[in-house]
Amino acid sequence: MLMSLVTVNIVTLSILLLNHVPAAHFLEKWLTSISIAWPIVLISILLLAPALLRLTEWLIKENA
Repeated sequence: MLMSLVTVNIVTLSILLLNHVPAAHFLEKWLTSISIAWPIVLISILLLAPALLRLTEWLIKENA
């Protein structure tokens, strides 16, 4: 959960800054973006992390 929250904050903050969101609307846009993106990222990490860990272990064993 923490990994997804940190990731979402970094990405949404970056996108909003790159899009030059006015300061008056920044917090509202950021919170809206986080509320949409966080569940998507959390579910994605929960579903993909086990397979990615297995792939990483396989790649390390193959290259060792």
